[in-house]
Amino acid sequence: MKVIKIMSIIGIVLFALSLILIVGFAPDATVADGYTQTDIGFAEAAMGWGIIACIWGIAFAITCLVQSTR
Repeated sequence: MKVIKIMSIIGIVLFALSLILIVGFAPDATVADGYTQTDIGFAEAAMGWGIIACIWGIAFAITCLVQSTR
């Protein structure tokens, strides 16, 4: 169970850091920069799924940490 605790803590840190980096490095693409509206939509969709995955990972890591302490 000690391995699960350590992996859960690492997961919480990595997923939280990834969430911050996704939001922090979000591109400010515009049509004037040469991107099409479709390119911008795909980038926003990818960032959205990345945010959902990070939130899911944080919740899963916290759940594993709580279950491993019991």
